[in-house]
Amino acid sequence: MVVILGLDYSGKTTLPYHLKLPSTEITTIPTIGFNVETVAFDKKTLTLWDVGTGCGMQYLYVCCGVQC
Repeated sequence: MVVILGLDYSGKTTLPYHLKLPSTEITTIPTIGFNVETVAFDKKTLTLWDVGTGCGMQYLYVCCGVQC
């Protein structure tokens, strides 16, 4: 499991979609809540959690073991 955290408009949503669909142009909107994508990468499966900011989802940081 990988939790993607960062500032607003820093590419948190673009990263999982770019890994899943590398040759596709991606247009995103600000994340409200969270996105979860599973990506096969180098013979391993990664589950990527893209957690939006400013929407009351900070409790997920604690549930996932992330100290903020």
